[in-house]
Amino acid sequence: MQTGSRNRPGEDGAPPASATFEHRRRRDAAAVLPFAALVLFVSPLLDLMAGADTLFGIPVGVLYIFGSWFALIAATGLLARRLGDDQER
Repeated sequence: MQTGSRNRPGEDGAPPASATFEHRRRRDAAAVLPFAALVLFVSPLLDLMAGADTLFGIPVGVLYIFGSWFALIAATGLLARRLGDDQER
């Protein structure tokens, strides 16, 4: 076995070790995302944001909910795109 051969595709067409590691990391991140959503929307966090404070006339709690929702959608889309790219290789 040559030095560094783990980073090259094998004769059987297997992807390099670093590519499979990256794919596992992305798949793990996709599995953790629903739990991150749960933490973001737990009742105590929402209670903290339910104050009467406003920003540009919009309650901060509403901005928090929709901002978190948008961030989760963007993260899911990014992960889905990268996982799809990994499967095409």
